[in-house]
Parts: sequence; C-alpha cells; structure tokens
Amino acid sequence: MTESVQTHRVRLDGCRTRPLSSYLMALGVFRLVAEQADRKARGAWQDGVFVLESCLDESGLRRFFQDTYRPTPVLSPWNGGSGFFPNDNKAGIEFVGSESGTRFVAYQDALGACRRALADLGLDEKPEKDQKPALVEALRSELPDAALAWLDAALVLTNDGARFPPLLGTGGNDGRLDFSNNFMGRLTDIFGPLPEAPKKQAAERIRRQTWLACALFGVSAPGLTKGAVGQFDPAGAGGANAGPGESFDTKVSPWTFVLMIEGAMALAASSSRKLESTSGGELSFPFSVRSSGAGYGSATAVEEGSGRDELWLPLWAELTGWPDIAALLREGRARVGRRTATTGVDFARAIAGLGVSRGLSAFERYGFHVRNGLAYQAVPLGTWPVRRNPRADLLAPLDRWLDRFRRATASDSAPASLRRARRGIDDAVLSLCGTSSPTAASRVLVELGRAERQMVRSLKFCIDSFLPPVPWLPPAWLHAARDDSREFRLASALASAGLRARATPLEAGRARWNAIPDASVGWIDGDLVRSLQGWLLRRELSEVVAGSPPRLGVSCADLAWWLEHPESDRAVEELALGLALVDLHSVSARDPSASAWLPPTFALMHLCVADRTLDGATLPRTPGLLQRACSGDADGATRLALRRLKGAGVRLRMHDRPRTQRPWSSLPHPSGQTRRLAAALAFPLSPTGRQSVRTSVINNRSEPTGAGAQEPSPNEVIR
Repeated sequence: MTESVQTHRVRLDGCRTRPLSSYLMALGVFRLVAEQADRKARGAWQDGVFVLESCLDESGLRRFFQDTYRPTPVLSPWNGGSGFFPNDNKAGIEFVGSESGTRFVAYQDALGACRRALADLGLDEKPEKDQKPALVEALRSELPDAALAWLDAALVLTNDGARFPPLLGTGGNDGRLDFSNNFMGRLTDIFGPLPEAPKKQAAERIRRQTWLACALFGVSAPGLTKGAVGQFDPAGAGGANAGPGESFDTKVSPWTFVLMIEGAMALAASSSRKLESTSGGELSFPFSVRSSGAGYGSATAVEEGSGRDELWLPLWAELTGWPDIAALLREGRARVGRRTATTGVDFARAIAGLGVSRGLSAFERYGFHVRNGLAYQAVPLGTWPVRRNPRADLLAPLDRWLDRFRRATASDSAPASLRRARRGIDDAVLSLCGTSSPTAASRVLVELGRAERQMVRSLKFCIDSFLPPVPWLPPAWLHAARDDSREFRLASALASAGLRARATPLEAGRARWNAIPDASVGWIDGDLVRSLQGWLLRRELSEVVAGSPPRLGVSCADLAWWLEHPESDRAVEELALGLALVDLHSVSARDPSASAWLPPTFALMHLCVADRTLDGATLPRTPGLLQRACSGDADGATRLALRRLKGAGVRLRMHDRPRTQRPWSSLPHPSGQTRRLAAALAFPLSPTGRQSVRTSVINNRSEPTGAGAQEPSPNEVIR
C-alpha cells in the first residue's frame, strides 16, 4: 500500500503582491520547491500573500533552501561587469566556480560553456553591440538546458538584433548593476565559507538563518547586508530621504535577491511573427504591453515615451500546481476582440471582457518608469480584479478610431491639447473597465466630446493626419450613461436636438470633416448660455431646424431647475457634447411630465420662437424678438411676443386688463436672467412640457375679457 504524504500549507508573509521583488520571490519559491522538492506542490494568492501547499512544513522549507537548494545558473557574459572580464568583480564567480559538492554542478557546467564561447569568439573584453548576437547564438548552442532559463528571460534575438524584455533591464543589468554577478555575490553571502572561530561561526549560521526567515516569512531581521535591489523595490532602493538622516543605504536579505532572480526566470520571452508576415520577429513577453500614461495618480505623457513596457502580473486565488502556472506565465496572452492587447488600456479592456486566461482573480499592474534621477523603477500602478464588465463591450466600435487617434497624437507635431485629450480618454476607458457605474460611461463620453472639440480647434492637423472625427456611437451608450440626474436629462435633450451638427463641422449625417466653412456651425466652449443663443440665432436666420426632430425632451421641472442653477452649465455642456456623439435616431421618445413654474416671459417667447405652431398653423418669425431677449431686454422681447400672438388671434390669460395696469406678462427681468431665459429656448421641451407652457398663457375659456372680466386666481400659472 502506498503511504500517503502529508501536505502542509505554509503562509509566506515575505512573499506579497507588492513590491515587484516580493511577487517574483513568490514565483521563485514556488518554482524551486516544485522542481526540486515536491512536484505536486501547489500555490495561491490569498489576501495579498502567497500560500504554498507541499510536503514541506515551515521548518522543512527552511531546511530545503539551506541544505538542498541548487541555484539556477545565472550568467551574462554579454555584459560588462558580469565577472568574465578583467576589471569585473570576480568574488562571486570565483566562489561558484570553485565550490565543491553537488549544489553548484550545473552552475559550473554553464560557466565552462560561457568561457568556451568567449574563447572561440576571441572575446577577452566586454563585447561590442555588433558582437553580442554571435555570442548569444554560440551560448544557446553551448549552454546546458539548466542555463537557458536565464538566457530566455534576459534577452531575445530577432532579425533586428537583441531585444530586451522590460523585467530584467537591458539584457540582465540595470545601469551599472549586473544581475548575474550580484546573484553570484549573494550566493557567496549565503553559502560562502564560515569563519573559523566557533563563536563567530555559530553567529554567522544564525545570521544566515535569519536572512532566510526574513525573505520567506517577513520576520524582523537584524544584520541585513548592504546591497542593491535594482528596479524591483523602489521603496527599498535607499538614497536621499529613504530613511533616518539625509541618506540611507539599502539593507536587504541576500535571499531576497536570490529568490527574486529565480522567480524572474519563470517569465521567459520569445520571438514571434504573425503568420504570412514578411517582417522580422518581434519580442513577445508574457503579459507585457506598451506603457499607457493613464489610470494612476502620477501619470504623465512623458512616461509613455521614456518608460519601458508595462507588466500585468497574474494573481490566482485557487491552489494550482506549478506546471499550470508555468504554462500561463510562458504563454499567457490578453486579447481585445480578435486582436492581442498592445497597451495598458487594451489590457484593462481584455480583463473586463475576460479576454485573458481563465482561473485568475486579479492582475498587479507594474510600470517601469524613470525615478530618482535616470534610474528605472518598477512602480506598482494598481490591482485589477478579473471580472466580466459588459459595459466595456461598448468600446468595440471605437477600436479603429482610438488606434488612429493614439498614433496621430504620438507624433512630435501633434498639438499638446490633443495629447492631453488622449490621456483623458485613456483614463476614462480604464475607469469604465474597472467599474460598471453610469458615471464611468458618461465620463468616457465627456472625454470623447472634449477630444472632438480639441480636434475642431486643430482641424488642419487632423485633416493632414487623416484623423477623422469620433465615429457615431450606438444608442447603447445612452442607456449605459443614463443616471437620475437633471444634468443628464438636460444634456441628452440638447444632444437629441442636433447639437453635434451645430458644434462640429461635419458632412451632413456622416462622421467626416467638412473642410468648407459653414456659417451655421459655431460653439463657444465654456459659455453654454452664449453658445445656445448663437445656436438659436443661426437657426432662426436659416429657418431650418438642424438635425432630426428631438427624441428626448425635458420637463418643465428640469428646465426651471436649470434656470436657477447657472453653476450646472459646465457639467451640462460637457455631457451634452459627449452625448451628441451618440446616434439618437432610433432612441425611443421620452415624455417626462414633472411640472414646475416657468416665467411667463419664457412661455411667450417659447410660443413665438421654439414652438410656433398654433391650431395647425405656423406663426411667422418675429424679427427682433430673439435678439432683444439675447441682449437682456425682457420688456422689448415680451412686447414683440404679445404683438405677434395678438395679431394671430391668440387669447392670452390675464392680459386684456385696463391699460392703466401693466400686464403681468411684461414685468421686467434682470438682463442676466433674460439672457438665460433666451438660452433656455434651445432645450426641446417634452410634449407634456410644451402643452403646459401653452396652457399657462393661452386662454381657451369662453368667459368675457376686458375690464369687467374676473381675474383668474394666482394659481393659474405654469405648473
């Protein structure tokens, strides 16, 4: 009978999702235990900490690394400072090459292969750039299999020469820090000769055990060594203001660096090429995409050009074996629709659409950005849970345009305003992928509207760059962004009235630029009242109502609220310009019926300017009325409206009173309020709202009028 092996679940508090060095340590521990101690070992991320299930308990895990762990050969003879050349630090490479026992057998075989390759090529100094491809090809044929993991993780040869994955700098070094030589140096600290004196020897053993406990279990460890961690732990890199005093040296456990490099080798790069493509191979690195300067607080446009690629590192909550995780890390890809994700924004969309490998709970996003002078640092940019978000599917019709917009704005000649607009769109898209709230959808619309306004200002650049306007969006965007706010209802009504045609020079009914000047197009950004007045004046002169009949009207209550809240103008304007991008022709008409009091001056102007239909007949245009209202002349506008309506035979409420009494409908308004009343005429009222406005001023009763008529009650106003 086969004896069952007891399994132990060990929580590795030193191996967390952040910083990057800690994440890589978890991969290193998992890989080494599965390959050298227990092939059935399983691991998972729980509450941001790595949990290992294997035949090793906590003490067994310590003994494994102290007594039987065999380091993976990490050698970079293509780099200066790697230990192979005259001026290099040779302490680590000499220890590894001369140590007896079985622990370093594979390492010593790899060292011999590297020296043979260098001798065959006659290289006794650091190789020049044009010599590296030949050296790497020779190493790939000479190195034992155990040493190829580092080679694949550090660099890849393509038709364009050596390419470097973002994780390990430029071929296994970060500036002057060569990872391979430092790896051997840390192995010397851990496994090097002990002092001869018994007391010092015992103290050194305890010190080395404490280093391991610090790395694995996060325990406090006095006596850490001074050493560099490179780009993997920005907070632990030391320097000015990094600790007590003006400057602070890095203090790390040597095991941290060793296990980190062991974990980095789990992420191997490769050269790939599309089928039927005649171009050379491209660097392919798991879960690596081009940097997107969006989605985090310190995002700037500079980081997109100066930063290296981003890494989106997977987290999984269920215990999983190493072979499955190794396959995921080696071949994992993210897809948006039918294409591979190429930017950080694409990757977030892939997560929202579940276009990533299944079984994952979240991704840690890391960007390699220039910090602390010219040094690159692995900056954590947030955790992204893996969950289906149907709202992200709304972005599919924008794919081609977004790609063209990003390419056009990436050029040096692109206006800075368009580059800012691109970052705004990227931020909004990332927000939409992370949440399903209507606010996230409306934010995307607002940013798209802002981008199109900037494109109008830079129309020549857009035409020369073959950059079209934002394509018409499906009506689903309206439903996704709809909330219960008054601003949304007001903005959607404006959008449905043909706002885009009045704000953007487009060919009729098409998302294409109209380079021929059109006097009917004009919008003053940041001044909603003046923009709406200009819209009304141009429409009156042309006698043509732009666009299709409004499908979405506002209620009297919403319009009355807008009249009293000028601080809402910016939100209404930006949302309206975004919603104007939505094709609203097929949207079902809405008839909100919430009532409220509206000034009689507005009602009279509405009948003469916005409505103009009485008993099936169309009232003639009233010259001067709208101009007077837009200039703030309430009395003049009201008198013209009264004259037009009386001339048309319309009987008005409470107007036919003695001449000695001023009619209530012509009471003066402050000029600012009058201009706002005029702008309010641009909002299409719902059918119920239009009827309410009519009945508030038109007298349909048959009672006599004049001096002897009974005055209606004060409640007979617009409700």
